Amino acid sequence: MILTCTPQANAIIRVNVFGDDAYAPYCFMQNGTFDGIYVRILEKAFSRMKGYEITIIPVPYKRLLLGLENGKIFAAFPPYQWPKERPWIDIYSAPILEEDYSIFCAEGFLDKPRPNWPEDYANLTIGINDGFIVPDADKLKTEDASSNEKNIKKLLAGRIDCYVNDSKSILYTAKIMGIDSSKLVQGIKISTEYGHLAFSRKNNPPFKRNFIKNFNKIIYEMKCSGEINEIVNNFIN
Repeated sequence: MILTCTPQANAIIRVNVFGDDAYAPYCFMQNGTFDGIYVRILEKAFSRMKGYEITIIPVPYKRLLLGLENGKIFAAFPPYQWPKERPWIDIYSAPILEEDYSIFCAEGFLDKPRPNWPEDYANLTIGINDGFIVPDADKLKTEDASSNEKNIKKLLAGRIDCYVNDSKSILYTAKIMGIDSSKLVQGIKISTEYGHLAFSRKNNPPFKRNFIKNFNKIIYEMKCSGEINEIVNNFIN
């Protein structure tokens, strides 16, 4: 189900790679098409991997993580590197993009400074996305939702007080929802993270090491040439 590999010499190896389907602007469904910054980067990278035919498939993030955990998914993007929390991921690719965890609150909740995470947010309800690991969020009252859109709607409706996710992701989603970004008050940056192509510990075809080595080399070349920055800028602007 995950990959097909024929034994003939010089045969094309067919591989499915799965991506989060609701993480704009990085990877998300738009008018029936899977698009986003990660999708465009990976499409270019995969097109340069000789000997492979790679299909990118969108799925909900929790299903993506479960597939990595049970070995039904070979590789997926863009999990952050959390080895203790996700021991069923054995290898992460070279970092693809830098992201951040920032907090956004409804009007009024940041009128007084809240510079310390998580202590200053102990009396608030914090929205997070399904399957996302937010540093020290276990010390707070949190509510999960399956997408940026749902969490932003909950925030504006007063069902949560604040929402934590990548700042570009929240602001981009608000923009495509037609929401004035001034209604989302940005607070502190909690941490900096990097998106990766992550590989399941339980899915180990014979080409796995070669696949990862080739992918990392291409990502490195795309970074050095400025191609990744160009993709990001073209998409956002």
